[in-house]
Amino acid sequence: MEEMKEAIDKINSSIEILTNKNDENGLAAAYCQRANSHFLFCMFDEALEDYDKSIELFQKLNDEKKPVNIASCAQAYSGRSFVAEYFGDYENAINYISTSIDIWIHVLEKGLSNDEKELQKDYSFRGQLFNYIGNYDDALIDCKKSVEMGKKLIQTDKDFDPESLASAYVHLGQSLEAQMNFTEANINYTEAIRIYEKMYKDECEIDIDSFALTYMNRGANYIALEEISNALSDCNRCIEIHEMIKQSNKQISPFDNAAVFRNRSICHKSNGSINEAINDRLMAVRILKENIEDIPELKTLYDDFLSELKELVIENGDSSLASKILNDVIN
Repeated sequence: MEEMKEAIDKINSSIEILTNKNDENGLAAAYCQRANSHFLFCMFDEALEDYDKSIELFQKLNDEKKPVNIASCAQAYSGRSFVAEYFGDYENAINYISTSIDIWIHVLEKGLSNDEKELQKDYSFRGQLFNYIGNYDDALIDCKKSVEMGKKLIQTDKDFDPESLASAYVHLGQSLEAQMNFTEANINYTEAIRIYEKMYKDECEIDIDSFALTYMNRGANYIALEEISNALSDCNRCIEIHEMIKQSNKQISPFDNAAVFRNRSICHKSNGSINEAINDRLMAVRILKENIEDIPELKTLYDDFLSELKELVIENGDSSLASKILNDVIN
């Protein structure tokens, strides 16, 4: 908390100085910088307000044909897109990130920079947004662009973050998965996992939630492809990574946590390991039950998982055990 306050106080001082100097270009960049800090510290309303101030100033400068800090301008639009995505406003998120993409394309075409890293990330993020709204054709186009750019950058730019390529592979995998192309989706998830595992082995900083989610996604696809041994292996690895997250005192999405136990339950059932299947399905139900009070949206999923658990136990021919388990869960 003290680190957050110091970072924002420092930017506040810069904003005051730039305001007194009437340096609108510097001020717009400073508002963007403060918005980035607010976003990093999960102060999303404040981030939205500062990104809007930054964008308004950059638009004014552009209208007046005055110099603009292009990198900060693009960053303001991409940051504003991240905030819109957080609030579930996917249409505006797409509009903002598209403006950032247009800016970077202009910069590259005019030879003002040859750095494609931000554009690569923007294409990946827009592809993810298109996935959210079910526009999988455009998602595929953007994700493929991002993957191709990332494959080139990882070979030519020593400052390129490999996780940006892993994210692009994941988003491309999700696009393909949504179109029921499970085999191609898993090829991309496998590429992402290869990058994540190497970064983890090399003790690089990674988004460990995405690391776990990629295993869960691939495991679910293996279930669809009836490759149960591979699916079980991926579910186990995902659960291992979740345990690492817990040990670092970080939160795990209850949906993801419950889903991977449900998936592993399906694997155990397919292998004839009914007791293990019941235990995992029970774990999934309990995870959801523990979080319904804080996240009421989980109630429908909880009811579905509870019904599946009951069916699984009755299917095993033990109605008394079914009653006992359901009573334990409900109470």
